[in-house]
Amino acid sequence: MPYTLRWHIDHRRGGAARMDFIGVTIELLKAIAAPTVAVAAIVVSSQQVGINRTKLRLELYEKRVAVYEEVRSLLRKFVEAGALDVKDLAEFRTNTAHAAFICPASVTEFLGKIEAAAVELIKREHTGHLVRSGVSHRDPASVDEEIDTARRHFLDLQDTTKAVFLPVLSWEIDSGQAPGTVLQRLRRRLFLNP
Repeated sequence: MPYTLRWHIDHRRGGAARMDFIGVTIELLKAIAAPTVAVAAIVVSSQQVGINRTKLRLELYEKRVAVYEEVRSLLRKFVEAGALDVKDLAEFRTNTAHAAFICPASVTEFLGKIEAAAVELIKREHTGHLVRSGVSHRDPASVDEEIDTARRHFLDLQDTTKAVFLPVLSWEIDSGQAPGTVLQRLRRRLFLNP
């Protein structure tokens, strides 16, 4: 049977009422236990929220890095081979199709510019191939000039790739508040000290 708080009358000491010390202590500990568990649960849940936020940011960061690496891969293929193939462009499109969902508009627009420049370069190179094989009767010098212009334009995009992706790939604390001590962070999370 649980021990409850009760008053005892000690008849040997003149009938003075005294409180049972052990009973009071047990009841006090029972009263403190529930709020203590509640505060501990709040602290643990707020830490879990922080961990999940960081995990989400890390996963998003990894996906954005994959898009950046795909852009670098396409540019590297062009630099190494001196030309692009339709297969390279199709692979680029497939591997960056999800970028619109995870990257800001500036990156999506940049990917569109790279794709447009790659399409233009492939068209110009195909036209040059037709002129050199004798199928087309265009002036070879003007076609070569168009190919060089398309190549320069594509290479110019290589110089701006890092500048476009740098703000997206930065890993900064975005809470807007200094970390502070453990007590300060706990107060902020419990909305006691904004």
